[in-house]
Amino acid sequence: MKDATKIPSDFNEGTLCRRERVGLALLLLLTLINGLLWSAATPLWQGPDEDGHFAATQFVAEHLRLPGHDDGLRADELVLAADLADTGKLHNHPELRQAFGDRETGPHEAELRTLDPATRTLYTAGAPGKLNHTSPLYYMLGAGIYRLAYGADLLGRVFAVRFFSVILTALMVLASYFLTAEVLPGRHAVALTVAAMVSFQPMLSFVGSVVNNDILLNLITTVAIWLLVRMWRRGITVRRAAILGAALGLGMLAKPLIAGLALPVAWVFAREWWQRRGERYRVVLLGLVTLVVALILCGWWQVRSFDLNDGEIYMNEVKKGYRVITDPFFDYRGHPWQHTVDYYASIVGGVWSSYWAAFGWLDTPAAPAYYRAIDAVTLLGLLGLAVYLVRRLHRRAWVEIGVPLLLIAAVLSPVVMMHVYDYTYWNEYGVGRGLQGRYFFGQMAALFFLLLAGLLTLLPKRWHGAAHIVLRAGMVVANFYCLLQAVLPRYYL
Repeated sequence: MKDATKIPSDFNEGTLCRRERVGLALLLLLTLINGLLWSAATPLWQGPDEDGHFAATQFVAEHLRLPGHDDGLRADELVLAADLADTGKLHNHPELRQAFGDRETGPHEAELRTLDPATRTLYTAGAPGKLNHTSPLYYMLGAGIYRLAYGADLLGRVFAVRFFSVILTALMVLASYFLTAEVLPGRHAVALTVAAMVSFQPMLSFVGSVVNNDILLNLITTVAIWLLVRMWRRGITVRRAAILGAALGLGMLAKPLIAGLALPVAWVFAREWWQRRGERYRVVLLGLVTLVVALILCGWWQVRSFDLNDGEIYMNEVKKGYRVITDPFFDYRGHPWQHTVDYYASIVGGVWSSYWAAFGWLDTPAAPAYYRAIDAVTLLGLLGLAVYLVRRLHRRAWVEIGVPLLLIAAVLSPVVMMHVYDYTYWNEYGVGRGLQGRYFFGQMAALFFLLLAGLLTLLPKRWHGAAHIVLRAGMVVANFYCLLQAVLPRYYL
């Protein structure tokens, strides 16, 4: 099936050239360097749930198997290290600082480096490893990196796994480039701008520089959206259906949030079914190929997870005793409308803020002016996107708006999914599941393309080149502003 999509003339940026290839390679190199800077600046365990993610990685690496029913604790080495290095969960308060020395080595670092290797597989402290029974793909891959640094002390092994996250971040940037290039073939300036914005998004730099399974989910989700756009433009083949199934299956092994793509996946197959009159049975078979490949890859884990987590496809913090709220500010059980109002208010409020800057354990914000600037640019982008869509709807240019609408569905679908999931969680357990901006980083490239398209729509074509430079440079400035003005003062100054 040939591509019938007409490329909007608004974004005619020229063809691929050597300069763009060099630019992409340079961007990937800068992504790695920037990730190492953020990794070095972030103290041990100060990424979201980093201690739990490393504990699960360590268990797999040390025992060469996944944790079972009786393996719900973290190793004594991690408990001792937290005490020695003062690296517990540090709440944001002006008087709270970690214990850093005035030399190259920190307090008790010598003792930390000489911890008995036997403590890696001892669990006498009884400290919970609350992520031991969650989706295992990141921990399985990270365990391989851990084994490569097996002879190193704890700090060496942690930073080895952190570097694995940095590599995954660079791969996500690469996937963002190819996703955008698929949306607009030949418009590589747009693709490079979107990739640069993803690369230097401050919270992604933070999450992608510590031990955290979100970054693997982000990479796989970006690849899955890229595949959906490719199938939309070029048609669904057996190969593409199988690759999409592999992405979805691996995504479930990384983190079940990839299920948020269910609506755009269904839309792509429904559109194909509608267009293939006379051979619609083949589209059904292609959908089965996607489903079967996904189940082959993740089905074993879903069965295991149901056993480990008492009927859940993911670790349940309430059942495990990690989330206990006895007096919530409002009981949403039986109040779906109020939950809906408050949920979407939180999306445009706190969740959007944490999407851009909520470092440490989500307790280290940037200055208010930073969020106001982000909001202003976002509103302009949304306004321009609305203008773009309305113009094409007025001209009945259905083909031109197909891919943008698919990207909008990919961005909004997980938001809707989390809304339903959070309300069912309230009804069953009397407490919400919780929501953070980082849960939606897998859709970042799609979101940034839509905002970029909107901004370019509002500008004369002669200004597009300058707009690309400003947006790329602006995200770099935002990145280093957050690192130098929020993260470093939080821990060191």
